[in-house]
Amino acid sequence: MAPVPILSVQVHHKRGGPSIQHINFLRAIDPGRFAMHVLVVQSHEMQEQYDQVAASVITMPHMPTIPRSKSPLSIARYYAQTRTMARQIAQVARDIDARIVHSFSEAFPAPLLAAQQLHLPSMVHILGMSIFQPPWVGKIWTRYFLNRAARIVGCQQLIADEVQRTGVAPEKIQVIYNCIDPGAVRERAQTDRPRELSDDGLKVGMVAEMDRRKGHLNFVTAAAHVIRQLPGVTFYCMGDTSGNDLYFSEIRAKIAEHDLSDRVHLVGRVDNMGAWIRAMDVYCIPSLSEALSVAGLEAMALERPIVATRVGGNPEAVIDGHNGLICAPADPKDLADKLLTVLDNEPLRTQFGRNGRKRADELFSVERNAQKLQSVFEELNS
Repeated sequence: MAPVPILSVQVHHKRGGPSIQHINFLRAIDPGRFAMHVLVVQSHEMQEQYDQVAASVITMPHMPTIPRSKSPLSIARYYAQTRTMARQIAQVARDIDARIVHSFSEAFPAPLLAAQQLHLPSMVHILGMSIFQPPWVGKIWTRYFLNRAARIVGCQQLIADEVQRTGVAPEKIQVIYNCIDPGAVRERAQTDRPRELSDDGLKVGMVAEMDRRKGHLNFVTAAAHVIRQLPGVTFYCMGDTSGNDLYFSEIRAKIAEHDLSDRVHLVGRVDNMGAWIRAMDVYCIPSLSEALSVAGLEAMALERPIVATRVGGNPEAVIDGHNGLICAPADPKDLADKLLTVLDNEPLRTQFGRNGRKRADELFSVERNAQKLQSVFEELNS
């Protein structure tokens, strides 16, 4: 029997969590059962990786996401634009004889409209919480877009709960975690220590692009609190520094304000993120909003103790007192206190790291979660 063709749409165009997650799933899906045809934006930063895991890669010049502006006029304009995009996606689906349309983002509803035009089952992967705020936007989005999907997958339980609160039938909702290949993560991280790292003292790291929701400013302020008590600690922010010059300038100003230029480093994008994470003594997720951090899961697989804020999927990944500590969001002092607790206790760091590795291997492995995704495809194709 020939594999079932599926059109899987990825709207995010950068090298980052959503694309990495999408590729992880594609790599694990059985190609003998499903032919995963991927639609991405032209000049996607990870197109080479998509070419390696997809049955085919189709590109479109532009796939606009839901606007951050919450004005009714802005949303109405976007709805009209989405219908045009849906007709284009429907043609792509016809060309590959797709049997299922899979949208790997809640921020781009056109694939759901395309599937409805073709009378095909569709599934949407929800990777974030921002679409539900303010609540009236979440209700409109659910009524006009989300309810068209045959299945809704949330990458953590809070998302599934929020979807149900907006009026979606619970039988349509399933949790499939963001996931990693723990063995591959550890293998890639087994490289020489990054030369840019200092040789002395404890190290705390975070990974995020220039997005205010990721909490860089609180990370820097917490660093100032920590360094007053443990002067030898160094802090590293890894991740792309382009795309938001204003926010980047604010972070640099905050570092200067606390006179931390020799203690807080904005590393930027690195070739082997795993090697950098592995070199940290504590991994930090200071987010103000977070779905389920892929870099955080990688840190767990690499036996790094975690300090994370109590937002989104962080408490699902990090069990307070088991593989890390949870702190209040937007509270740099509490973040600093939790970091000091872990930094000042090497046996605790070791135990948290071991527990985190076990949790990553058992709950967040790509093998386990891709099997769940494949089961949803089986149901939709039956």
